[in-house]
Amino acid sequence: MVQKNKGFTLVELLVVIAIISFLSSVVMAALGDARASARDVRRYNDLAQIQTALELYRNEYGGYPSTNGNWYTFCTNGSDPVVRETAGANGYIPNLAPKYITELPLDPLGCQPRRYDRGHFSGYIYRSDGKDYKFAGDWTGEKRSSCAQNSRYWDAGRGEGGTYLDLPIPGIVFCSVSTSGARLW
Repeated sequence: MVQKNKGFTLVELLVVIAIISFLSSVVMAALGDARASARDVRRYNDLAQIQTALELYRNEYGGYPSTNGNWYTFCTNGSDPVVRETAGANGYIPNLAPKYITELPLDPLGCQPRRYDRGHFSGYIYRSDGKDYKFAGDWTGEKRSSCAQNSRYWDAGRGEGGTYLDLPIPGIVFCSVSTSGARLW
């Protein structure tokens, strides 16, 4: 009696492995997009919470926390070489936290080096002269959907695209909240 081999051939196994590899790469790409979208949603929520906290501050003090017209950030860079905190007088928005917001938010990716500008970092930045303010995600937006032109978070001062060394940078979107007087900062 001839015994028949049971099992898969090498070709069948390679085809199955190829199919699984392809499907896993599709799933990983989709997860990467979903993660980027989730980080952007968090950024939009951070913008809205800061805007609300700044209005509460203004209602009590008659103005916004001032940086004397300088840009402040948690992520030290060329625009703010001082190490700032997420609360108190040395917060990147002075004295806003913990009274009006528990803690000043940080970008979901943390302080990341900019892709096109070595030595500088992306993250949240704030500027105010006491009368007007601008709070922005500096080189942080990953998707275009909620910061598109004329949307709530559209940054009219920097727009879409951005440049570095006068070269266009595709896919960069700047998001911010501001008073009308600081819109073009």
